[in-house]
Amino acid sequence: NLVLPKFMFYKMSLIDFIFYNEGTTIPSLRTETLKQIEFNIPPLEEQKAIAHILSTLDEKIEVNNQINKTLENMAQAIFKQWFVDFEFPNEAGEPYKSSGGEMVESELGMIPEGWEVGYFSDLVNIKYGKDHKKLSDGDIPVYGSGGVMRYVDKALYALETILIPRKGTLNNVFYLNEPFWSVDTMFYTEMLQPNIAKYVYCYMKTKDLLSMNNGSAVPSMTTAILNKFLIIKSPIETIQRFNELVRPLFIQMDSTLREDKLIVNIRDTLLPKLMSGEIRVPLDSEGEIS
Repeated sequence: NLVLPKFMFYKMSLIDFIFYNEGTTIPSLRTETLKQIEFNIPPLEEQKAIAHILSTLDEKIEVNNQINKTLENMAQAIFKQWFVDFEFPNEAGEPYKSSGGEMVESELGMIPEGWEVGYFSDLVNIKYGKDHKKLSDGDIPVYGSGGVMRYVDKALYALETILIPRKGTLNNVFYLNEPFWSVDTMFYTEMLQPNIAKYVYCYMKTKDLLSMNNGSAVPSMTTAILNKFLIIKSPIETIQRFNELVRPLFIQMDSTLREDKLIVNIRDTLLPKLMSGEIRVPLDSEGEIS
């Protein structure tokens, strides 16, 4: 039978290739073994229909990812305008620096009058994640440095926070505003003042944490390095104004992520049922989905 590449992609995504591992120290798979794996292949028109359904869901997920990337870029652009270029609105609603706002010397260069230099530890308490292996399955996301690893029945923390990798992909910082669990290779943060988490997140996204790597074989971050980050401390009122400005962007990102989670659940539920034939796609006389 002819096999569509896209159909085969979804078919093979269900295979547990670890079962066919022929390596010892390093997992490996031989071409000969792959050739011996048997598949039940439906007629070509049904393959097209199944691939269309699953790829449509994947395309929607990708569209949502692009929407969130755009929203985050907008938040970062506002952060840069306010806290890097110092063009936050003054009392008259005009850009501070270009409207002649007073600037003063600091160890981090010229900063607006009334602002000061401080440490990252002035904004947050850094907390360690914990092992998740003994937790039961549930609907609370468990975060590692690569993203969500699984869902469990217990939350480690439930308030607005920023997750910062302790090992691994150091620049993969997350903003969360829902109950979660983080593994022991991730830090989470307690905000020391209200309504500053979005500011802290945007600030951390401007930092190249990988360049501050403290590890050797595995990139690593420490609380000592994070706590001693020099930061430009703006008045809390300015930070909270920024928070209110970008809040709708973060709400939309959260809504899109929730939609993605629903779509992923639908796709992952349909995938094995479509591939096994438990669910058949109804086709009309011309081979189109009816």
